[in-house]
This record gives sequence, structure tokens and C-alpha cells, in this order.
Amino acid sequence: MSDSVAIFGEGSFEDQVKELVEYVAKPLVDEERTAFIRPFSEALRSADGDAPFAESTERRRKVIERVVAEVKSFGEGSDRGA
Repeated sequence: MSDSVAIFGEGSFEDQVKELVEYVAKPLVDEERTAFIRPFSEALRSADGDAPFAESTERRRKVIERVVAEVKSFGEGSDRGA
């Protein structure tokens, strides 16, 4: 569980989303990881005329919904106590 503290404890909302997506993609092979991360990276960028990501509640909500939909598991836990 210490990974989640180190990963999600600091930074902007955008930085936390990036780290969460990278964490979720960690078990994937390189090619799959890149393909998994790309749409999230694109969603975090602001196009000309768009409000910055940090100021757009709707964009933040959509990205988080997308991350949650992709989360299958955060692992099986630890066997340290066994």
C-alpha cells in the first residue's frame, strides 16, 4: 500500500491522473502500455480555446470515469505477513 501514498500524495490533479494511469498500465508490455496511456495524455491536453484541464470540472470528471472504467485490479496484495 505504500506505493499509493508515494504515487498519489502530491502534485496537481493532472499530475495525479497521469501517475494513476501509469500505475494502472504498469503490468502491460511496452507497446500496450503506450497505447493505454495515449488517450489519457490526449484528454489532459487543452486545445486552443479550451479551458485548462484544472479549470474544467466536466473534463476532469470524464477522465476519472475513463480511468475507473479501465481499472480491473490494483493487484493481489502482499504476502509479507505470511
